[in-house]
Amino acid sequence: MKKCWMVICLTLTFMLFNNVVDAASVPKASSGIDYSSCLAFSDSFKTILNSEGSYYYKYCYRATCGNNVYNKANLVPMSGYRCQNGNGTPYKVMDDGCAKYSGSCSDKRSYYCTKVEYVDCNRLADGSKFTGSETKPTEKTTTKEPTTKKPTTTKKPTTKTTKTTKTPSSTTSTTTTTKTNEEPTTAVPPTVAKKNNTNIKVLTINNVDIGYNNSKLAYAIKLPYDVTEVDIHVELEDSSSKYTIEGNTNMPNDDHTITINVTAEDGSTRTVTISVRRYSGENNDCTLANIYMDEYSLDFSKTVYNYRLRIPKNVRSLNLQIVPSDELNTRYEVTGNEDLKNNSKIKIISVAQDGTECTYTITIKKSSDTWKYVLLIVILGAILGTSIYFLLKYLRKSKGKYKYE
Repeated sequence: MKKCWMVICLTLTFMLFNNVVDAASVPKASSGIDYSSCLAFSDSFKTILNSEGSYYYKYCYRATCGNNVYNKANLVPMSGYRCQNGNGTPYKVMDDGCAKYSGSCSDKRSYYCTKVEYVDCNRLADGSKFTGSETKPTEKTTTKEPTTKKPTTTKKPTTKTTKTTKTPSSTTSTTTTTKTNEEPTTAVPPTVAKKNNTNIKVLTINNVDIGYNNSKLAYAIKLPYDVTEVDIHVELEDSSSKYTIEGNTNMPNDDHTITINVTAEDGSTRTVTISVRRYSGENNDCTLANIYMDEYSLDFSKTVYNYRLRIPKNVRSLNLQIVPSDELNTRYEVTGNEDLKNNSKIKIISVAQDGTECTYTITIKKSSDTWKYVLLIVILGAILGTSIYFLLKYLRKSKGKYKYE
């Protein structure tokens, strides 16, 4: 009995340890990270092997404020996955670090965030167990010749005609047999019209639905340089139609065109083209981590682009210290930091690796000595007024004191 309890305790301890390890190794989605961290976190196209069963698939997105609304773009066009066991609708749970970048916005800079999607290829989307391939096997159409039954031979009843003529010396018997064979009637099947449906129901590229519309035959996508292959999935409206894809593998490192050809049962065709435009995968973070000065405080924030700074009247320039967020790849230029006057504008223009620009502006307000002059005038005015008052008072007292005889 004691030995049994020891085995149970060891088993529970092992299970608990495994749970702790698994929980610690689960990737977490995040937001507000830098470009390089986002890309390093993400996955490219992944086949979830039968030996794995499940996988935490990781995405990298950029959220940009356009027309006062956040727009999110997947930065890894090769992202996507498939289940090796053929499960086309696996069980999925999403940890979305990009959820905060939704709805209205006013900030013009870009943000980077990640998503983590737990995929279980051994279960269907509703959580039930996946028992076999959802991919329908290619149906082999085997046309069997209809079994031809041996034609039934209709026999007319045998008519025997017996004529007997009796004569005194002999008897004659005559038998006549008539057989009629009728050929069977073969039924001709009605002619079935062939289908002419070339419509596409769903078109995805690397598991991303491009919003296909059958009234539009030309589309465009952007891919980084050095991406030579994309996974294209086509689902047709009519299962009797067929399709081929050309140009989605071994792509040149330049602008390119992918072609999808759909052929209906009656031979009707549809051609859909996807233009591939290349772009650099370089960093586009042009923000500054800090702008500071030894003499003055700017209260800097990398997401605030306009500042006002009050300085003494005799200051002609500022000793600015500039720190880019991406110090290795970002270059910057400072303009307007000479012969500063009231309302002068100092601009710091930073340029990211891919050419994206950010402009920070400092508007100068100079302290004025006008109040000193106003105070001096007031004091002089007071002195002058007092002097006039006493002079008039003195003249009144002395009036009449001297008379001429």
